[in-house]
Amino acid sequence: MYRKRIGITQKLIEHPDYDETLVGLDVNWFSLIKLMGAVPIPLPLTTGEDNKDILEIQTLDGLIFSGGNSLTQFENKSLKSKKLSETRDQFEFDLLKFAIKMQCPILGVCRGMQLINTYFNGCGTKVYGHISTRHTIFEIKNPKIKLNHDDVNSFHNYAIPFDGLGSDLLPLAQDSDGNIEAFHHNLYKILGIMWHPEREKPVKKTDLDLMKRHFEL
Repeated sequence: MYRKRIGITQKLIEHPDYDETLVGLDVNWFSLIKLMGAVPIPLPLTTGEDNKDILEIQTLDGLIFSGGNSLTQFENKSLKSKKLSETRDQFEFDLLKFAIKMQCPILGVCRGMQLINTYFNGCGTKVYGHISTRHTIFEIKNPKIKLNHDDVNSFHNYAIPFDGLGSDLLPLAQDSDGNIEAFHHNLYKILGIMWHPEREKPVKKTDLDLMKRHFEL
């Protein structure tokens, strides 16, 4: 029986002792994608025209833009990590553009959601008290997608204000301050969530159901 292949991007990490830049992915992602009934495919980070080959060679059925490495536009210019963000941003913006062209279902998680919003000319804002905590979210009625979430985990320094949504992105949920916690695209099969489903122990059924519906598993 054919199992769908879900590609997932990885964050960049500088080795503390060697002149090396590594790619990394929380192992919980592998378990979560397998629970969805799909095969996880970690994506190598390349630049330029090679990006287009990833979806063609891997024949992916879906794509997840994972968290980690703040977007370049959010990074303080003095931060050493800015270089990592620039490299990853270039790769993922190219990948996102091509995935949309190929009509590949896309999920953005935390940074991934912010990346998608930025791609569609949205903006972000600095927030405080959203790291390593939980908070209530308020679902915005939508005829296409129902979340069924009450509270979520939170691991971000930047949020998307209600008036900062990108073009053709429709809100699905917000926090108590009005920041967007989830959205979907009006035309493309794109979903963004600000929380991390892979960090829930055990995995929440609401997250699993949402992702399975999105990737049609």
